[in-house]
Amino acid sequence: MPPKISKRAFDQTPDRDLCDWLNGCIRTSFEETGACSANASELEAIMTLPRGLRAVYSLCVFNGEVLNGGFQQYFTNSNGLLASAAVEACRLVGAHKHAEILDKGFRLWEAARKLWESAKGDEDQEERTWEIFETEIGPEFDTLDPAIDALRDAELLFDLLTDWLRRHPDECVTEP
Repeated sequence: MPPKISKRAFDQTPDRDLCDWLNGCIRTSFEETGACSANASELEAIMTLPRGLRAVYSLCVFNGEVLNGGFQQYFTNSNGLLASAAVEACRLVGAHKHAEILDKGFRLWEAARKLWESAKGDEDQEERTWEIFETEIGPEFDTLDPAIDALRDAELLFDLLTDWLRRHPDECVTEP
C-alpha cells in the first residue's frame, strides 16, 4: 500500500524539502505496513509504489549509501538489490551521467556476484574469488566514487529529481 500523500501537502512542501519529505513518507508507510520486514522484500515493496516514489526511494538509498561509504558499501549493504531501480530513476529524471556510473557499478557487482556464486562451497575457489575481487573488481569500484563526486556540482541529482516530480505530481500524489 503506497503512503498517503495529498496533492495539497505535496504542493506546499518547499522544493528543498520535497525529496526528504517524500522519502520519510515512504519509510513511515513501510514501517507501518511491515512492507520491508524480514518476510518481505524491499524490492517488492518499492515496486508497488508509483513511479515517482520509486525514484525518490531508490535515489535516496543510493545517495545515502554512497555518501556514507561509497559504491562498494551501496552494493554490499543491499546486495545490489535496488541498483537497477536507481539506474532507471536516474534515466527517468535526466541524470544520465549518474545512470552511466551506477550502471557500471551494477555490472561490476553482477560479475562479482556470479564469481562468488560459482565458488560457493569450494574453499580454494572462494579464496581465489576474493583475490580476483580485491585485485580486479574492487579497484574498478574505487574509480566510481570520484566519478560520482565529480558530478556533485555538474549534474545535481536531487534538483533533477525535484524538477521531475514537480512536472509529474500524479506519479507520487496518492490522494486528492
